[in-house]
Amino acid sequence: MPPISFAVHIVRSGGLGGARDDFEKMITELAGSTTPGVRMIAANPGDWGVDAFAGDLGGELLSLDPPREF
Repeated sequence: MPPISFAVHIVRSGGLGGARDDFEKMITELAGSTTPGVRMIAANPGDWGVDAFAGDLGGELLSLDPPREF
């Protein structure tokens, strides 16, 4: 299977901004295929990283380094 090209996300979404969103959605869906309960979260402030989460933090705040494509 060929590697995933970020250019596909640019073409599919019509631009770089949409490609980031499309890539984040793809990663969340891929993680959700093997891990129940994966969901996207709102980043504040955003840094163009993938913001997805699975599990229960029990009300605690964490600082995470998300996976990146670019």
